[in-house]
Amino acid sequence: MAHHMQWVEASGYCDGVTALPVADLEAAATWHTTHFGMTEVSRTHTTVTLTRDGVCLGFQLIESLNSATAANASARAPENDGAAIKVTDARAARAELEAAGVVVSNWRVDIRDGKEIQVFFAKEPGGLCYCFHQRLKLIRGLSAFPITPQAPDGTIDTVGLAKLVARLVTARVDSIGLLGSTGTYAYLSREQRRVAVQTAAATIAAASEGHPKPKLLVGIGHIRTDACIDLAADALAAGADAALLAPVSYTPLLDEEVFQHFAAVAAAVPLLPLVIYSNPSTTKFEFSDVLVERLAKELGTSVIGLKRGGGPDGTDHAAAHRALADAVGVRSSIDFTLGYAGDWRVIGPLLGGGEAWFSVIGGIFPERCQAILEAVQDNDAAKARALSDQLQPIWDTMAATGSLRVAYSICNILGLVNAAPPRPLLPLPRELHDAVHAALLTCGLLDA
Repeated sequence: MAHHMQWVEASGYCDGVTALPVADLEAAATWHTTHFGMTEVSRTHTTVTLTRDGVCLGFQLIESLNSATAANASARAPENDGAAIKVTDARAARAELEAAGVVVSNWRVDIRDGKEIQVFFAKEPGGLCYCFHQRLKLIRGLSAFPITPQAPDGTIDTVGLAKLVARLVTARVDSIGLLGSTGTYAYLSREQRRVAVQTAAATIAAASEGHPKPKLLVGIGHIRTDACIDLAADALAAGADAALLAPVSYTPLLDEEVFQHFAAVAAAVPLLPLVIYSNPSTTKFEFSDVLVERLAKELGTSVIGLKRGGGPDGTDHAAAHRALADAVGVRSSIDFTLGYAGDWRVIGPLLGGGEAWFSVIGGIFPERCQAILEAVQDNDAAKARALSDQLQPIWDTMAATGSLRVAYSICNILGLVNAAPPRPLLPLPRELHDAVHAALLTCGLLDA
């Protein structure tokens, strides 16, 4: 994605990174400056030190290694040595190396200390092997938001919900956004929400079949702070990985009230990290960059991300994203995710650096959204826009009538469920429902 990748730190495989063994000092220095973007800072007749982003790698001629090391020279041969380099963006690092002509390995995800680490490898001509790695953020990539189907009497349609969630697990989405606005969280009781989370968590566990499970992100918004605390505790107990918290209110809230609201939930349920849910069209509250920065910095690891709209057309998305990322300290943080919603206008913010796509249509057609996101992650803006443009008829219906009602219509048209949104919301009138049907046909999402 379109933000600057930086090296964070380097560690050696054998004996640190200050004397990596090389047979040809000049060749090593030239290759690393050319292909790794490093700068030479010092040199002797047997050593050279290079740096990038404050991270140093030192190289030393094999024959000049001290006697203790020379006694075990085979262990310090270049082909047995190298460095692990932590970066802020592994995908950008890989793209940069490939553009420089470096042959890199396929991706791999390792588990270290219970955390997912994304890695790839690259070798330099002299034999040194480098492992580039980045700790994966808890919420990232495609976060797919399904509806929460209900029976006519208001009970949660657990069979229908399980079907929707299982499809997302099979598609290998990165996370499932349960009880978002599309999931009509604001219209559900505590017990209804609890049933929904339990159903989703059980389905995820059953459908993963040995594959990494998608994270479960659960909406806990409510008009009262004490109710949000109860909902957070319920979500954690049922198996949620993180919570999505919107500042729901009747009386418009002030910045300090919203901060204290988040702080209270975080303190009461510290094991459930929070994602800030900025949706001013429904909550009538606008998160300023200053408030987001305060929440991220003062509440620390209790607040791990932001879900917000992409902004109007004409926005300099890259500049807006970069300004907030700098304020929050995302480039130095391994946990905070800046993600975007609003499917019909999200492509700009994603290309501008967004790390997650919180998607309504991703809750129904995850593969289509994954293809768009892959193009974004590969920095192929033309392909990403072309794939998004293929869905323009769907985007138009969402922009005109609201994504929630369109999502219900699509799910019913596809036969995934037979459900209506909770009253007082009504299904789309027949002519608009037919327009959604026509849009699906135009987009190739429905057989004629």
